[in-house]
Amino acid sequence: MLSAEDLKKMLVEVQREVNLCRPLCYMDGTVTAEPKGYDIYHNGIGSSDTDHQIVSAGPTLDLGEYGLKQRLVTWLKAVHDPQGYHDLHA
Repeated sequence: MLSAEDLKKMLVEVQREVNLCRPLCYMDGTVTAEPKGYDIYHNGIGSSDTDHQIVSAGPTLDLGEYGLKQRLVTWLKAVHDPQGYHDLHA
């Protein structure tokens, strides 16, 4: 599991890699004790473009920075592309 500092650095990299709606979109996250995991927020242009993800699955927490980063990039892109979101959950 990443430290709080490593999580913050990685989220900055994710935003940079996705490069969507900057500087309007904001992404942040914290490391939580109960449940053990990450609490990740993406706040976009308005309330309809706000999403919140709790990451507490053991296999995901075991991912290193690179693996978690790739999953978050996919999630953030899906948040901005409604068709992509439906494709991910089909």
